[in-house]
Amino acid sequence: MYIADPRLVPHDIFAYTLHPTRLAMLTEGATPEERTLAGQHWAYSEDLLSRGVIIFAGRTVSPTADSFALVVIKAPSLEAARTIAANDPAVRLGVFRMAVLSVSTDADGGLATGGRRHHGTRCLTNVAEDKHFSDAAATAETGQV
Repeated sequence: MYIADPRLVPHDIFAYTLHPTRLAMLTEGATPEERTLAGQHWAYSEDLLSRGVIIFAGRTVSPTADSFALVVIKAPSLEAARTIAANDPAVRLGVFRMAVLSVSTDADGGLATGGRRHHGTRCLTNVAEDKHFSDAAATAETGQV
């Protein structure tokens, strides 16, 4: 994954996490009601994706208390981002709890994420050492591999 144009400053990017309220849903399996709400969550997410609201979404694969999903979205404000996350049917009906986060930018147009610089932009610390990310960022910036 890479940022298509790392020179663009994102002013409307937010992230939210979804955490299962009942860990046994991951370790023992979902109840019929949880399965139904997970289907509604999926449909809601697909709709957001089709409208260009979701930029990236995925979940951790470990069935532990630390498991969560991360959703990166475009929204006009933090309040709008909170509303988008809160309107997820699985959040509204208590299958997931959410936390909404602002994504800050620095003055030179890179993402401010821990102080590591990479090709003139800041990148996520745990991604900064990833060779594939480095190659993609270099390609996006120079047009060369």
